[in-house]
Amino acid sequence: MSSILAKTPKNPEITIRFKNINKQLSANIKLSFIYASNSHSFADDYPLDTLAFRETLTKNTDIKRTVHLLPPYEMLSQKWILKAEISLEEDKQVGEVITNSTVFSHTFYHEISFEKKCRGMGCIENYEVTYEKAPTWSQDTDDPINFHFQLTNKGDFLTHLIIDATMSMDCKITISDPGFTATLKSNTLSLSDMKSRARFMYNKVTSPDGTFPFTVQALCPQVMNRTSGPVLKLSIKSFLPYDLKEINITAAVTRKTELMIFAKILSSVSKRVCRDSEVEENVNFNVELFVECNHEGDLPLAAILYSDNMGYTRVVSVNIKSNEPQVVKDVGLLQNQHGKATQMFSIRKNEKVKIIQLSISYKILIKALKSIPLILEVVPVIDDPSKYSLNSIVANKAEYHYVINIKYCKNQLLVMIFAALGYFFLIICCSYMVFHMVTQKLIRPFAVLKYIVDNKNGPANI
Repeated sequence: MSSILAKTPKNPEITIRFKNINKQLSANIKLSFIYASNSHSFADDYPLDTLAFRETLTKNTDIKRTVHLLPPYEMLSQKWILKAEISLEEDKQVGEVITNSTVFSHTFYHEISFEKKCRGMGCIENYEVTYEKAPTWSQDTDDPINFHFQLTNKGDFLTHLIIDATMSMDCKITISDPGFTATLKSNTLSLSDMKSRARFMYNKVTSPDGTFPFTVQALCPQVMNRTSGPVLKLSIKSFLPYDLKEINITAAVTRKTELMIFAKILSSVSKRVCRDSEVEENVNFNVELFVECNHEGDLPLAAILYSDNMGYTRVVSVNIKSNEPQVVKDVGLLQNQHGKATQMFSIRKNEKVKIIQLSISYKILIKALKSIPLILEVVPVIDDPSKYSLNSIVANKAEYHYVINIKYCKNQLLVMIFAALGYFFLIICCSYMVFHMVTQKLIRPFAVLKYIVDNKNGPANI
């Protein structure tokens, strides 16, 4: 441990080596540092300045323990003294009683110093921090601000960089690059010009002329009326030699291009279709969209037709026309079993065209017994990655309703009327025939019988 930083900069280890162990022994070990109780810990998740533990030894063994450095690192002494109190005990049994006897006890002291490995007679302690490009803050989005930096070691020895970052706005500050550890998480400052701060430590050793990039990321709230961007103040100093560097950067204020689409609200339209028939009908929708952005080129859209009775209807074809821009329809119409049919298309427009008038005509094969409600939605389709910050922003949702009423037509009503009259006439005829053909064979009550008696040729016969 003579070089606690140059060799193992993050978590130095203490190694205790036991030799000539030829029987079972119990080792009592107590580790501590003299004059460094507030600068180290033997535990990773909480401060522990003294470590005491017991180990069972059966052979030659190396026992290792890690030392964790604690902030603030500026206060660490350049020389430490390790105190190791070690005793070995042997279990002896006298009759039925087991006793412990000490066979070895000693206290070790070891001085630890922070070495510097320099290339010349004297150590050159210098480094340079530059930022790659000017950061931008999109104040109308939730995108974070990325401050990109490059650090170059201009000297010999560079390790354990301490980075303090403060912002002029209440932002969440993070550094997610490998090797960085947050020793003070981002918090809010109320009584200061700088509203938020965070502290980080870079635990790796940077070789002479070595470089490494890192990015300070700030997630700031949306403030629409702010004219100036947030300011990042970065303070960087090394653990040794305390070479302080300070950088102030102001993020430029921008607004990301967002696709804003307004749709004209229209009333529902209905159409009558004859009942008990299988016909192809044209269903027309007049769509008017207002595109609020300097959009030039292809504007991808999707026309989605919903129906509760898609099992009784089928979209045969779709025809889409526009006023000025050219409509490019994708090949193929996607229909599924969830009651919708989707047609992808795009509009080739220039910046001057703001209002887009579309005529969307569906040819639908209908065979149903009840009314069919249809709903058309026209939505933007933004691929990923996209230059737009949000997938879509649609005001006054482009939704249009169309109802196909299934009713009897005039010819069907006439047929039904004539059929009813025919049934009525047939019933009358049948009744008349039954009355004249059947009633003649029936015996009529109170009928008068007349007999003719002839006596000319003998007795009368009845």
